[in-house]
Amino acid sequence: CAVHVPEDGWGDAVELVAGIVERCGEQDAAVVGGDLCRTPSVAIGVTVTVLGRRAGARSDGFVSRASARAGDHLFVTGTLGGAAVAHARGDVPLPEPPDRVRAGIALAPFAAAMIDLSDGLASDVRALARASRVDATVDLAALPLAGEVDDPAFAATGGDDYELLLAIVPTRVEAARAALAAVDSKLSLTLVGSLADGTGVARFVREGATVDLPEGFVHR
Repeated sequence: CAVHVPEDGWGDAVELVAGIVERCGEQDAAVVGGDLCRTPSVAIGVTVTVLGRRAGARSDGFVSRASARAGDHLFVTGTLGGAAVAHARGDVPLPEPPDRVRAGIALAPFAAAMIDLSDGLASDVRALARASRVDATVDLAALPLAGEVDDPAFAATGGDDYELLLAIVPTRVEAARAALAAVDSKLSLTLVGSLADGTGVARFVREGATVDLPEGFVHR
């Protein structure tokens, strides 16, 4: 963890590092190493590297984005679009991303594939479809929207939600819901689409009509 701090920002930097230490403690993780340095910049810059190891119920301990199959259903945790609204308004600070680590661990035994929604549903469902070599159909009307969001297309392309997108075999859905409720009884698991044989294409529909959505953030 390296923190580059403007001359008048040391108090903010100390508060930031304290928050990082606190959140790491919640996940039984430790902050190791790191440095502070001055910079003429007017903003604080932070570089963080996270190290860990695979764990889970499967024999290889890992659920990837590349193991979904035709016939799986697509689900998302929580709600979408809240971060995009905050970005659009210029809120400072932005809302803290949700912690879905325990939810992901609980759902892993039931998920055929899983990916976090950091880049926006429109991008991340395409990433899952491409990696798994299946076609995805997402019903925009089914998306669980954050309280201030009324446009599902806006929510699907906004990014920074950090919820989970999962492909689950239909026969395992109820077991997945029970496992999630055991660790977070308030966290929703919403059916938003399905997967079929194909080549890695994602299609978005609303009231039966196809909606052309751009991807959110695209890694180059």
